[in-house]
Amino acid sequence: MQKLVRSEVFSLDILTRDEMEGLSQHRGQGPAISIYVPTHIFGEDIKQGPIMLKSLISEAEEQLIANGVRPHQRKKLLELPSRLVEDSLFWSYQSEGLVFFLSQEISRYYRLPVRFQKMAMVTDSFYIKPVLPLYTKDGQYCILAISQKNARLLMCTRDFVEEVDLGKEVAEFEKEIELQFPETNIQFHTGAPRQGGGRSAVFFSHGGEIDKVLHEKLLRYFRLIDRRLQDILSRDDIPLVLACVDHLVPLYREAGKYPQLMDEAIKGNPENSSAKELHKKAWAIVEPYFKSRQEEARARYAEQKGTGKVTADIKEIVPASYHGRVDTLFVALGKKEWGRFDPEKNEIELAEEPANGSRELLDFAAVQTFMKNGTVYAVEPAEMPDSEPVAAVLRY
Repeated sequence: MQKLVRSEVFSLDILTRDEMEGLSQHRGQGPAISIYVPTHIFGEDIKQGPIMLKSLISEAEEQLIANGVRPHQRKKLLELPSRLVEDSLFWSYQSEGLVFFLSQEISRYYRLPVRFQKMAMVTDSFYIKPVLPLYTKDGQYCILAISQKNARLLMCTRDFVEEVDLGKEVAEFEKEIELQFPETNIQFHTGAPRQGGGRSAVFFSHGGEIDKVLHEKLLRYFRLIDRRLQDILSRDDIPLVLACVDHLVPLYREAGKYPQLMDEAIKGNPENSSAKELHKKAWAIVEPYFKSRQEEARARYAEQKGTGKVTADIKEIVPASYHGRVDTLFVALGKKEWGRFDPEKNEIELAEEPANGSRELLDFAAVQTFMKNGTVYAVEPAEMPDSEPVAAVLRY
């Protein structure tokens, strides 16, 4: 989790695969508290955040009391969210959703571009499922907007966009380019074809001479951005849309190694385009990508009915997810199935409600599938195959 600081560019908190795996596997000495708060970025609605969090803290405390947790332990467990309720600066730097994971060993929050349903849950493990849409349907994508002045990285979902700071090293490199090449009227031409069929990017200065120095400088600049991008995301499966003038597109493709760079780019100088305008154009590019993946998975589920390769039986899906047998999982947002799973005996016991030693099994199956490189679609109940709370395509 990133430390909150005052700055013009607010950096989102990135919940990495490693962090998610650690949270999902956490088994502490006491209860694990998960608090989800829908938040707002600006306007009068910002005031609703601390009010809602205060209410959810009370709900969590009631659950802790029911579990026999003593007053001083409750106070310690809820110290972080209780302190932030009164922190006006904290509420000025929010995203779409705020989540707390709290235990005796862990006390973290993440500000994420996901609109959560408000919830406070106290069990033996953290509740992870609500954050999974970041990695699945309508999940995260990025826009890299490159102009003559600078590069902007925008973190997006379907309904949200936020600028992420690329860091001091990129800013310093931009200043270096500006000082070394103060001309603003730099033109571009495509050079002779290289071996392999591609064409190299060649820049011309005012006098029309090839400026190889600038060409190499820009390649180094784009490689630096590419490295920073992968450091920030900590994952290489988030779609990236490039926004820049036509002549920079092949140069960036030459320099960058990020695997999920979309074929289509937002063309034109993005310097005077707002984040909202770029977001709208980029969504038109990535929406078919997200939709096609889910539609293909749904079609595969329908095609393989009766083959033993698909199932909507939670008693089969939970052990299969744990052992890495689930290729694709559909799980319903807002639905909960409680129970216990014994991995040694490979046995599952369902329960009507939370109890000591039980956990939310849909959450468990979703996280296990994700961690074992399966694909998870956390969708609304109406979008579920066979109208069941969970459905899976098995690897074997």
